[in-house]
Amino acid sequence: MAGSSRAASAYAIGATIVAVVAAVAHAQTDSCTTGELDTLTWGNFTNPGCGSVSFDMGGCCGNALESTTEAVCSTTLIESAYCDTDVISGGCSGFTPNASDSAIFEISITYAETEDTCCQKCKCYGDPLCEAFDGTRDQLIECDARNFTTCGLQQDICRQQYDHAGNRCKWLKGNLNYPWWTSNLESGSPCQADYNVSGQLELVMLDVDDMSISSLVGERGVQTDAMILLPSYSEPFQINSDTCFDYDPRDVGTDGAAAAWQLPSSASSIPSTWSVTIPDDVSIHWHVGDESLGIYAEVICTKAINATRSRLDIENVTDTQGRTSGDGFCFTGSIDSEQLSGSNVDNPEGHYNCLSKTLPDLVNTCKALTDDTCYQRSVSGWQQYWCETAELQYTQASSEASTYEAMVSACLSDIRSGTEDEQAETWVTYACQMNSQEEYDSSAQSSYVDECVNKMDEFGWYEWLQTYQGIIEHSWTVSETCVSSLDDFTTIPDDETCASGLMVETNQNGTWVPILYFPPESPPCSDADLEATGETFPALFQYQVRFRQCGLDASCLVAEGGTSCKPVMDISATVTFSGQACAPEDDILITSTGNCSCSLDSGSDTSVPQVCTSDSEATYPLGTCGQCCETNNYIPGQEGQACRAIETTTPFCNTTDSATSAYCTKLQKKSYNATMLLNFGTPASGFDSYCCESCQLWGDPFGQAFDGSREKLIVCDARDEDCDTLESVCDTLVDHAGNPCVWNQTVADLIGNRGANIAAYGSPCLPDWEASGEDEIVLYTVDEPTFSLSFYTGERSILDKLLLTTSKGSYTLDPVACYADDPLDGWTTVSGEDVSTALNLTYTGAGEDGYGNDERVWAVLVQDMGIFFRVTCVNSQAVDADYVGGYRLNVEHLIDTDLERSGTGGYCVTADLYEYGGSYTNNSFAIECETKDLSASHRACKAFWAGSCTPDQIDLGIENWCEIANQPYTVSKCVSKITKSTAKKTAAAWTKAVCTALLPMKQATESDSDFLTACEDLGETDGYYSIVENYGSAGDRGSVSSYCASSVSEYGSRDETDACIVGVSVQYDAGDGWEELFFIPSNLLPCNGELLIPAYDSTYWPLFAYPIRFEQCDVLDEDGACPSSTNVEATCMSNFGFNVSMTYNYNDVGCDNSS
Repeated sequence: MAGSSRAASAYAIGATIVAVVAAVAHAQTDSCTTGELDTLTWGNFTNPGCGSVSFDMGGCCGNALESTTEAVCSTTLIESAYCDTDVISGGCSGFTPNASDSAIFEISITYAETEDTCCQKCKCYGDPLCEAFDGTRDQLIECDARNFTTCGLQQDICRQQYDHAGNRCKWLKGNLNYPWWTSNLESGSPCQADYNVSGQLELVMLDVDDMSISSLVGERGVQTDAMILLPSYSEPFQINSDTCFDYDPRDVGTDGAAAAWQLPSSASSIPSTWSVTIPDDVSIHWHVGDESLGIYAEVICTKAINATRSRLDIENVTDTQGRTSGDGFCFTGSIDSEQLSGSNVDNPEGHYNCLSKTLPDLVNTCKALTDDTCYQRSVSGWQQYWCETAELQYTQASSEASTYEAMVSACLSDIRSGTEDEQAETWVTYACQMNSQEEYDSSAQSSYVDECVNKMDEFGWYEWLQTYQGIIEHSWTVSETCVSSLDDFTTIPDDETCASGLMVETNQNGTWVPILYFPPESPPCSDADLEATGETFPALFQYQVRFRQCGLDASCLVAEGGTSCKPVMDISATVTFSGQACAPEDDILITSTGNCSCSLDSGSDTSVPQVCTSDSEATYPLGTCGQCCETNNYIPGQEGQACRAIETTTPFCNTTDSATSAYCTKLQKKSYNATMLLNFGTPASGFDSYCCESCQLWGDPFGQAFDGSREKLIVCDARDEDCDTLESVCDTLVDHAGNPCVWNQTVADLIGNRGANIAAYGSPCLPDWEASGEDEIVLYTVDEPTFSLSFYTGERSILDKLLLTTSKGSYTLDPVACYADDPLDGWTTVSGEDVSTALNLTYTGAGEDGYGNDERVWAVLVQDMGIFFRVTCVNSQAVDADYVGGYRLNVEHLIDTDLERSGTGGYCVTADLYEYGGSYTNNSFAIECETKDLSASHRACKAFWAGSCTPDQIDLGIENWCEIANQPYTVSKCVSKITKSTAKKTAAAWTKAVCTALLPMKQATESDSDFLTACEDLGETDGYYSIVENYGSAGDRGSVSSYCASSVSEYGSRDETDACIVGVSVQYDAGDGWEELFFIPSNLLPCNGELLIPAYDSTYWPLFAYPIRFEQCDVLDEDGACPSSTNVEATCMSNFGFNVSMTYNYNDVGCDNSS
């Protein structure tokens, strides 16, 4: 059960413990109605199968007393199958669902309130202490010889006590008349009734409707025998505690254990519904009852540690029918002790205090905070129950946990840690924090908790419980237990008898087959996208559908995996069907599976032209798809590829219609000059073409903030104008805390006269770490939900440790450990959920995906926020020695997809990197020296692609630039045009490509050659990044566009286009589904937005003869396509906007005017 704490808290508790009975009885919730069938009609929709159906279930007590062996359920049936409509030719016969068929589930779940119950419970345990249905308690301890001051047993006090028959109690210790008594542990109390004279008292717990549950009371009142009388028998089933252990199921098996029961003369075996379990290493639990009455109980055989003497506890006597009258303690709340009397009768406080003195503190704490039935072996189970049930939001478990489930885990970890005394102390503190109802660690709470803990220490648990509650239950909500994917609801329970969730079934040839199951422990989230399509769930569209909620039999209230006497969850559901069963009312349809959509053009009559019925040369608008962001690869809940489309439902010329087929034949002839003019305009964007905020931090370090500005920070940078690191310069510098920088001569000697060695050994001029402490750069923070990414810096302020905090926990990444055999060894989970499951991590090893052999790359997606970053672990080889060092981190990209996010901070937002240098001395030679020894192509890569570009990543940078640039070539051809034999030539070619891409920004009076010369000169004289600063872009096609296609023949297929370049797929449907005819990539739109398409060219005839579709999808995030972990720029580009209209033109084909 530890792995399903949410379910345990909401409904059922593990078998290792017994459910708590509240001290105050609550009114029972109304019973569920069973045996009725609700039928849902398709309502006022034009077509059966098309539209929405709604229903409500549950929120009631499943306490039906059924004689059938079938599951007892509430059932709702849809009147007919989705496909049973005239719209679908042939109806369901031979119908094949496809992706256009959709069933969207909107399901709202409400759990029962903590006080809601479907049962009344009663129990007697221990000496015994009993609790009635209404919460009233009573206790019977026969022949109690304790001195309540010292808690010792005394002979003189024993002689003052009288047993249930009115006979004086006997002192057995040293009494030759009772030689069998040897010790308290083996023989019980030395003060007992003479059972040979008085017999044993029978304690009747319940007597109602010809069923009774009673027990025989022995020394001190412990129960030795249990008797269960069922309506169909005149004698009871009886079990003795010693006999129970003689037939221990651990020794004889569960079938053999039944021999412990003494049977009525008319019975050959115990009832088949009775069962036995062994939840721990000693106790034996018998689950008994009568299903026809809905009354159940547990008979528990147990014994003390290291003892042979046994006893019975009778717990969870459960009435599921809400009976208000009957005989026995459960109804009366008073134990009939007959003639029991004496000085020690009716002293519960004295008994409680003496009992506390004999038990370990942890057991006492457990009894006080959970249930009196807690004992040494069951403490762990009760600790789990307490943490899963108690209100933890005011406790120390809330200090770091981001979810309530994490609080439960923190609570368990805390109260199970340390010695038993330490566990008890922590548990008491938790209970006091819970009772305070004050914010954790506030001054008000601290004062309250001090008083609460002191009261327990000074006066004990009995007095403490007069003021405080041992447990205040947490009301679980759907948001704490829910899941969002329909795939999570395809697991069908093996046994539906007590399955109280929502079952969706289809009638397949007379057999109801389950398709989906929405369980109570993990229902759908309120914002879940629960769409079933005909492609993935065809049965929902081929057969009649029904909805069932089972678990309504009274036995489920007490069954393991049942509802633990809680009402079944309240379900409110709407299912909306659409697709082939819905006759299209318009000739133009808009479809969308993501964040972006399209719209019909204003004023459009939603009709498309048809031969001989539409005006020749008239323009027919179809619709508009505005520019928008579809960064689905970084956004939670949008992990799949998203598409939007405008489609027609009728062809221009229907070749299968006898009225038009002759015209279609003519249109295919060149002499009729039939053409389609496709007007493919691009509407104004209305917003930036980049859908993500992007920030970088690399090297010593250099940073680029969200606003595109760059700054450099190096603490203790001792370089002079010649870029040599000198001790004399170091002596003039102070570090981030204002302390003098420290010179390390050993490092200086290792570097020697080979300046490049500094990359491996580090700078000899260092901050005074001992005096100044860590220098931390905070890259980006978000207040809500929690997010923080920062770095500790090392020599030259390189990033030498990553610190990440999200709503799921806190984590670190060590660049040295990045190079371990197991890459995950680089990560450490400081607190919270393990990093391997808390974050979406993608690892790139040595030499993979365009990275260098000395680089290791982690792509990190914080999925619940849509924040992504890619961090590279880098090291350096010494120039003249076999030594690798200089381990550091580079942040290539930090991406935030929420452009409107508030409550943010850190360098990415402030663009002030210097503030993290504190009071350090800034070296004016830092930036100049940083670029002095870089190759030209490396400098170009840092300018045009990413400032974090390393020498090994230049080819990767060129490829990524080509994917998004305003350039007319395929990505591979673009790369080959830039990549040259030398770094200088590569840089020059890349600069020319960037400047060419920026041509649309030239002045009207400026020639192309003049602009290119000025642009390239700017990069040569002021640095390559000055081009980006001056024009605001490195030539991405979201900012500029200058290439176009003048003929439809210039377009190929989507497969022939690089996967990271989006576009519009032009398709037709000849009856076998949509098939692509050609693909219009975003870097080569039609010139002037127009494409003239001839009908006589058989390649394009399908656009005249069949329905057509214009579909735009975002990049496909998977290996072999355009994975977001390595293609940030392409993933973050917006989907360009476009609108579509059609103009058909043709010579007279002899149209019949009457048509």
